[in-house]
Amino acid sequence: MKTYNCKNEELPVIAEYLLFSLKKDMAAFTAFSPKFNEAYVTAFEEKIAAVAAILNPHNETIELKKVTEHLYSTMNSLIDPIARVEGYVKTAGSANPIGIKDFGLSLLRKKVWAKDAEGVLVALKTVNDHINTCKSTLVDQGLSDDLIAVFTSSTTAIHDDNQRQYQIVTARKRLVNNNLSLFNELYALIMEVCGIGKILYKKDAVLLKEYTFTELKKRVRTVHNPQSAKPASEKEQS
Repeated sequence: MKTYNCKNEELPVIAEYLLFSLKKDMAAFTAFSPKFNEAYVTAFEEKIAAVAAILNPHNETIELKKVTEHLYSTMNSLIDPIARVEGYVKTAGSANPIGIKDFGLSLLRKKVWAKDAEGVLVALKTVNDHINTCKSTLVDQGLSDDLIAVFTSSTTAIHDDNQRQYQIVTARKRLVNNNLSLFNELYALIMEVCGIGKILYKKDAVLLKEYTFTELKKRVRTVHNPQSAKPASEKEQS
């Protein structure tokens, strides 16, 4: 069972922040207890590295990056074909059985820009169906088999990449779940250091924050999501 109240990926980052403070204040910790020595620091570092390796397995991380890059590249390559088909639909005018507003091209473009793979696939199905329905009319305007093939081949490529993304992310989640005890062990170390830090620096408001889990969690979320650090009024404007 998970014993910590933060996201899995936040835990090693919080630990890194805490480790920095521990090293800086090592003399005070060692004076409190000889337990806090170089061996303790090394064990802490090794535990952080082990958790980080589970969260981001090297080979899977590289593959996920490549798959994601290919997925985004395929989606972005649809922008020009979308504009061309729009041109053919507009040129056909009332002769086309499906008007430009209902063809689904605007929605497809919107989903591409949003990098929403699932949304792109849904929109592509609509567009491909409409291209098939209106093919004879659009071919008269200049629509080629090659352009039609771009939409069908992109559908297959995006589906395959999206599925592979899901498989990698799911496998990573299972790996974390199977090694949850290691995450809990790292959290126990964090709590131990925080506990001693609070004893040593209970009268120092600034240093005390460095050994307070909730404060460290806030710092991680501010660094990794700068939007969260903005005042409410500024968030509404952005």
